[in-house]
Amino acid sequence: MEISKLVPDAPGAIRAGTLGMIMRLASGCGLGGTGSSAPHSSPASDASAEPTLPTARSFDPAAADPFTYPATNSDFTVVDEEMVDGQRVHNISLAGAGGRQVLAYLIVPDEVQAAPAILYLHGFGGGLDRNQFLDEAIQMAQEGFISLHVQAQFPWLEPPTDLEHDQLAVIDQVIDLRRALDVLMSLDSVDPSRVGLVGHDFGAMYGALVAGSDERVSAAVLMAGTPRFANWFTLSWDPTEGDEAGYQEGMAPLDPAAWVARISPRPLLLQFGSGDAYVLDGPREEFIEAAGEGHETALYETTHLLNEIAADERRAWLVAHLE
Repeated sequence: MEISKLVPDAPGAIRAGTLGMIMRLASGCGLGGTGSSAPHSSPASDASAEPTLPTARSFDPAAADPFTYPATNSDFTVVDEEMVDGQRVHNISLAGAGGRQVLAYLIVPDEVQAAPAILYLHGFGGGLDRNQFLDEAIQMAQEGFISLHVQAQFPWLEPPTDLEHDQLAVIDQVIDLRRALDVLMSLDSVDPSRVGLVGHDFGAMYGALVAGSDERVSAAVLMAGTPRFANWFTLSWDPTEGDEAGYQEGMAPLDPAAWVARISPRPLLLQFGSGDAYVLDGPREEFIEAAGEGHETALYETTHLLNEIAADERRAWLVAHLE
């Protein structure tokens, strides 16, 4: 079904949660899996997460799946936890690309079995980090949804610099997120046939790559994404080394435009704001066209962060497709 509408802006648009967790070793939290105890700035809440160089060592543009990674265990470490509105939020660390540390929040409602789960991918800038969707996830937890909120690295903690670096850094970021899916799938309380993905801004772009390359994602919502990494990498940085056309061509096999159609026939909802200063009409229409047939698109009369109406419809859509 194609949604075509303009929805007036409303107060209470997506707001960042505030947890202020202390990084310390804590006792096991009974997660029922393999857990053990232990708009464009870098997230202050995760200042301890140090950037690392790309761990991928080569990129083959002809590869069917450039995001493959060695099979590893899905262990994670619980470093802290906090009760928020009746839900237990676990601050965890998992092994990402090349074994690097990836920080995340994990919310598992009490006494759920074979529950749906959502991987949330945050946006960039304005203080957006893994806290972005916590308020929304707390509401979803009240509906019985498990969620995982990964702190992304590229370009949050390391900037684009040149074509080779950026290709490998994008690949590493996708591997981090697919390893996060490994963690979700390892939980006894998760139904592996009902795992959704929600991404905003750069999170939507990476969401297209993750969902397009990994069929474990059952349904996806991509919010305010642009179809090509060069659109934003060249806006805030200068990684082209004087060859913008060559840079765009080199990044093209990794662009969301090359992967979003592969989500089909699984359900896909695209959400955009008509007043988005970062996703103008041309890139928005290119993203929608690249998604192909069978997806849903919603256009709201709001800005890049979208609004509470979009959030309400997103939650309802996820419930309808994952419950």
